[in-house]
Amino acid sequence: MRRHLAILVFALSVLSGATAFAAGGRKVQEFQEVEMTDEEREQAQNRGRHRVSRWQEEKQLPPETPFPWMFVGLCAAVLALAAPFAWGAYKRTSDELKEASAFGPQTPRRTRTRD
Repeated sequence: MRRHLAILVFALSVLSGATAFAAGGRKVQEFQEVEMTDEEREQAQNRGRHRVSRWQEEKQLPPETPFPWMFVGLCAAVLALAAPFAWGAYKRTSDELKEASAFGPQTPRRTRTRD
């Protein structure tokens, strides 16, 4: 565990030292403002605000389809009508299985007697 930690610390120190040499001895350049006309400045501001490209503006979206409330209502009505019949069939079947002893006769367990 300590060896892995030592390797990790060494790797991080090498990487952080390498970032200092990444610039290659170049000096930091000062910011120079680009001279723009009022029209160019306005166009640049509008480009930044509106991220929609011209292709997306011309693209026509498909019409939205409404939620199928009639289909949902019809399914709910069918389920409401079928539920009592299904419950009755379940009760009849379970009563028949109880009466028929579908799992075979239940025999008492034999107990060992002491001799």
